[in-house]
Amino acid sequence: KGFGEVTTARGETTQLSELEQIKVDKDFVTSKVKLPYTPPLLSPQNGQIFDFLSDQGLTIELKWRDVSNASRYHVQISEHPLFGKLSAENAALTKSAISIKIPKSNKKQYFWRVRSIDKAGNKSPWSDSHQFVVQSPVTSQAVRSMDKQPPALKITYMHPFFPFVQVEGTTEPDAFLTLNGEIIDVKEDGSFVFTYNL
Repeated sequence: KGFGEVTTARGETTQLSELEQIKVDKDFVTSKVKLPYTPPLLSPQNGQIFDFLSDQGLTIELKWRDVSNASRYHVQISEHPLFGKLSAENAALTKSAISIKIPKSNKKQYFWRVRSIDKAGNKSPWSDSHQFVVQSPVTSQAVRSMDKQPPALKITYMHPFFPFVQVEGTTEPDAFLTLNGEIIDVKEDGSFVFTYNL
């Protein structure tokens, strides 16, 4: 994004603009490469919630817009917004969509992102990540038995590591918890860990 300037040890200066990459070999010879475009994400919408309707789990289709100079796409899915641990990935998709199967669980959030790869193997920057949530639907019997007291929320630990902050805490196991509009996965014991971008 934006623009920049690179000067090698031999004193040669190269200007870089948006979606350009520079390679410097061992003899300090530079070559500039134009990167493919980043594909915009289409669906599911960011923050969309899906209910499990059976014990078979869910099939969700992830879609993004085709970009003109891409020969394939690389998709990553993670339960964590920083994509430190992946739930799934595919780097050889030739179409701008993929169907994924989500096993039934209590409540989970997933983040996904895409980048394009051209014929020469050059990779675009990652798209912004989108989030979706899967959960078991609340039955009418469960609604009747719900208490009327707001769930307690306790923050047990906050760890800043710029530009992120990790928050740990506890609440009721079936509480619907958000932070800055992002849904937080509450474990079956009511604990949660969430990292957000300042």
